[in-house]
Amino acid sequence: EAEEVGSVMAQKDDIKSRFSELQIPLAEKQKKVGEKENLREFNRMCGDEEQYLKEKLLSLENKNLGQSLMEVEMLVAKHKVFLSDLDKHEPAYQATLDFGKELITAEHYGSSIIESRIEQLVAQWDDMVGRASVREKDLSENNLSQKFYFECTEAESYLKEIAHLITTDMPTDEAAAEVMLAKHKTVQTSIEDYNERIKSLKDMLDTLSEHPLVTRFNNRFNFITDAYQNLDASAKKRRKVLEDSYNLFHFNREVTELSSYITNKEVVARSNDLGRDYEHVQVLESKFQEFYMELTTIGQGRVDELFSSGEQLLENDHTMSSEIKSSIGNVENKWRDLLSLADARKSILAGSVELHKYHRDVTVLTSR
Repeated sequence: EAEEVGSVMAQKDDIKSRFSELQIPLAEKQKKVGEKENLREFNRMCGDEEQYLKEKLLSLENKNLGQSLMEVEMLVAKHKVFLSDLDKHEPAYQATLDFGKELITAEHYGSSIIESRIEQLVAQWDDMVGRASVREKDLSENNLSQKFYFECTEAESYLKEIAHLITTDMPTDEAAAEVMLAKHKTVQTSIEDYNERIKSLKDMLDTLSEHPLVTRFNNRFNFITDAYQNLDASAKKRRKVLEDSYNLFHFNREVTELSSYITNKEVVARSNDLGRDYEHVQVLESKFQEFYMELTTIGQGRVDELFSSGEQLLENDHTMSSEIKSSIGNVENKWRDLLSLADARKSILAGSVELHKYHRDVTVLTSR
């Protein structure tokens, strides 16, 4: 019985020994299985990334940068979506790299292959990011140049449209001149305000100083600035013409009204009525004194105001200066003649008063 027990124990020890010997290759086999699985997973992740990059690189092969502002803005928006998707995908790309680096750190049997795969993936990613950056730069430059062309076209269209509003038509009277001048002031204000757009265009041109087509851009801008300056000069010249026309109509109306005033006053100044008697001539003299007072205050004020207006027009180099000088001279002569008549009438009435007084006194004395 002791021998049987010993035999069983020996068999048990043998089984344990043989089982222990099996544990080592089993662990190694399990490790290899795990490494193969990790390598398979890494390769799958790399394959996904490479497929993603391949698809993205295909979209970057499009060299069209847009032939119009609308087209280039559409391409810029599309590229922004591309970059946004790239940013969102970067964590997956980084996770693939991190997984591969972990395998290398764990001394994976395929470390050399993994490291090579990582290097290829990084090179592909960097290449795509670089191409994306170049396209973003190219689209940005083309967007700016297309905006410049668009603004130039808008400016040229504006200048042509406004140029048609600066006519050579002349007003036929003061009211028409006032209306035409008011309309032209609105046009001129628009032209002056547009100078800010020209400055903005210049700022845009400055940002294109390194562009291959900068010479063409400069020529286009110079053409626009020349057209703008010519338009501005034409507007100022037209305003001068309309202002001179309105001021002349206004001045001539004042001349006509004052001439009529002088003519009416001459009728009074030329009167030969010396009075029927002393009482009557006193009434005439009193009324004439009022007339003379008005003449030398209100009348003289109107004359002075007219002369001042005329001188102001002459100082401003009015285009019809000779006509204005002639009108001033005519009014001045008429006014001088009227004052002479008024002074003469005043003197005659004073003499008539003395004469009628003398006759009255004689009559009173002889009647006693």
